[in-house]
Amino acid sequence: MAAAFWESAAPAHASPRDADAMSRRGFSFRLAFALLAGLAASLVTPVAWLLVWLALVTVWELWLAPFLTNRLVWPVYDRDPKQASLRQAGVVAFGAALFGAFPFLVWQSGTTLGAILAIAWAGGTAIHVFVYLANHRRLLILGLIPPLAAALILPVIQLGVSLEALSASLALLYLISAAAIFAFDRNTLLVNITKEKAAREAAETLARAKGHFLHAVTHELRTPINHIIGYAGLLEEDIRAGSADSQDAANVAAAGSSLLRMVNRVIEISKLDAGAIDLDPHDIEIGALLSAAATSIAAAASKSGNQVVVDTELASETINADSERVLECLACLAENAAKFCTNGVITFSARRLTDGVELAVADTGPGLNEAERQRIFEPMSQADGSTTRAHDGLGLGLTLARAIARALGSKLSMESTLGKGTRVALCLPRSSQAQNRGAA
Repeated sequence: MAAAFWESAAPAHASPRDADAMSRRGFSFRLAFALLAGLAASLVTPVAWLLVWLALVTVWELWLAPFLTNRLVWPVYDRDPKQASLRQAGVVAFGAALFGAFPFLVWQSGTTLGAILAIAWAGGTAIHVFVYLANHRRLLILGLIPPLAAALILPVIQLGVSLEALSASLALLYLISAAAIFAFDRNTLLVNITKEKAAREAAETLARAKGHFLHAVTHELRTPINHIIGYAGLLEEDIRAGSADSQDAANVAAAGSSLLRMVNRVIEISKLDAGAIDLDPHDIEIGALLSAAATSIAAAASKSGNQVVVDTELASETINADSERVLECLACLAENAAKFCTNGVITFSARRLTDGVELAVADTGPGLNEAERQRIFEPMSQADGSTTRAHDGLGLGLTLARAIARALGSKLSMESTLGKGTRVALCLPRSSQAQNRGAA
């Protein structure tokens, strides 16, 4: 039975279902260990007793334990965890008693081999119980009853009430304690390994993100820089020729503004994530806020052939928040909608919630699949992440919107259907105190 822990390692904080599943995978090792122990014990114990015990253990491992667990425990696990725990305790207690019978079978032989086998089995049982059940107190206690009973009872049966019996019991109890220390050290090691693995994966993810950022920067920032240099050169030539074109100056200004907007968004996201921006919450009229957001993206929406609509019954109501940040968040959402939605409708709306107000931006664009929804809020991400995608930009708009939402003590939620469009909502709490906490 002790050999099972070599087969697989249960997580330090495994649920009862996970611990049972991992223990199940070790059944072949337990049966092999029981068979080897039975062969050794046949030298000092009646073979008939051992055959009956081995048959019961085999039936338990191969059929009865999975049957009872699947029929009695897991069907009620989700709806009544307490009842499921009691039923699982009964299954564990029966299995522990069945395996715990072995030391009593072999110790009664009165031989040194019998005592050695009994002690080894009790120690192995304790190791197995601590490894798989250390995080489940009731199951742990039930699993430890057989080895503890063996430690306290068998020496007395064999040696009577004597100093030798006391010494033997203390030795067995020491072995069980050593099993507990082993399990504790093992779980600690697993936790540390898990943390190190998570840290390594996070570092690798960050390294990939940095590489992607540098790649995106060189690809996206090159365009406005080239525009600035190119139009500035044209403007310089026109000035020398005495035929300066104001459109060249306008193009330089537009490219500079685009470049500045990208840089500002990177800085803004860094400040928001660091909590380095103070909020200025005050009462905002919802209708005016949505109208301002709609106006801010009117030109971009028109360029894509989209119609902008404000639709809310809360126009005259107010909410306490930082209007500049809320407007910036809605503008980022709408800007993203205008970029990907063509010849459609972009709708700003608001509705009451139990603890606040939900402000939403919806579009009738192409929508997103599940994988795209998972990554769309990450920095430098777009639904199409290739350098040959149809839409320019570093993909910082939604990242900035999410950072603003967090600073406001809120969050963004997204609903999207392929071919029908996307709806992103900002849920603002009523209390400005909640917003200040969000920025901290």
